[in-house]
Order: sequence, then structure tokens, then C-alpha cells
Amino acid sequence: TDEEIPSEVSTEATGNENELDDDMDGVVQAIGNLVNEMQA
Repeated sequence: TDEEIPSEVSTEATGNENELDDDMDGVVQAIGNLVNEMQA
């Protein structure tokens, strides 16, 4: 559970996960844009 993890560690881990999610969202959008351009 969250109680077992020190707040500093859990915050850093969550921040890293959020950054990865943002990066993946950007990649997905870029790929989608490329596909749309190819289909146009």
C-alpha cells in the first residue's frame, strides 16, 4: 500500500510515471498525425 512507501519515493515514482505518460501521449499523437497525412 502507499503507507508502506516513503512519501518522497512515491512522489518521485509518480512524477516519472506521469512524464512517461506525457511522452507516450506525444508519440501517439505524432503517429496519428503521420497516418492522417498519409491517408489524405
